[in-house]
Amino acid sequence: MEIVTLALQSAYKDWGSPLEIQVLELPKTLVPEGALVFPASRVRMARPDPRTGIVHLTGYIAYGDDPNRPLRFPIWVRARVEGPVARVELTCPLEAGAELRSDCLRTATVRGYPVRDDQEEIRAETLTGRKARRKLAEGTILRAAYFAAKHDVEPNQEIQLTVRSGRATLQLTATSEGGAAKGGWVLLRLRGVRQRLRAHVVAAGEAEYVLPSARSTPPVLLEAGARGSKGDQ
Repeated sequence: MEIVTLALQSAYKDWGSPLEIQVLELPKTLVPEGALVFPASRVRMARPDPRTGIVHLTGYIAYGDDPNRPLRFPIWVRARVEGPVARVELTCPLEAGAELRSDCLRTATVRGYPVRDDQEEIRAETLTGRKARRKLAEGTILRAAYFAAKHDVEPNQEIQLTVRSGRATLQLTATSEGGAAKGGWVLLRLRGVRQRLRAHVVAAGEAEYVLPSARSTPPVLLEAGARGSKGDQ
C-alpha cells in the first residue's frame, strides 16, 4: 500500500499544495515485480465521483529484463485525493437570467479534490457579474457551468474599434454581432460596409483589427468599403 501511495504522490506532485492520499481499493490479483507508474496525462483526465469524492486511476507496472523496452502490466486503484479547495456558496436565491452580485457570495476553504493551476478554479471574482442559466437556491455550491460566459463585448453593442496598419492607427465605431470575452474574437458591423469584420477583443467595449502587410493581398473588407462609399455618394 505504501508503494502505491508513493506512486500517486509522484503523479500529483505538480498539483500545487500538499495532498492527502488514501488508497481505498486495489485489484486482488498477482502482479509482476517492477516500477509502479501512474502517468500524469491519465491523472489529469481523471475526475472523482461527485457523490463519494473517490477517484479511479489507471496506471501500469513496468517490468521485464530490458530496461529500455520494459513490458507493461496494467493496474488500477481507487483512492481519495484531497487538499485545500475554495468553495463559493450562494447566500441569496438567484433567478434564471439574473446577474450575480458580490454580496450574494461566500467563500470557504474545505477539503476536496484538488484543482490544477492550469484548470479553472471557481472564485468569487470570476463569477461576479455573470448571469445565471437557471434558478439557483440559497446555499448552492456554485460551478462555472451554472452561469453564462462573461463577455467584455455583448451582442449588438456599440464598441470602439482600433484598426492598425504598421504604426498608423484608426479609431472607428462598430456594432458587435455576438459576444466575447477579452482575448476572444467577435464579428463586427461597420456603417456603410457590407462585409463583416472579425476583430480581437482587447478590453471591455473595445476590439482591435490589424491590417495585413502591404505585400499581402488586400483584404476583402477594404474593397467592400470602397464600393459602399461610392454607393453612398
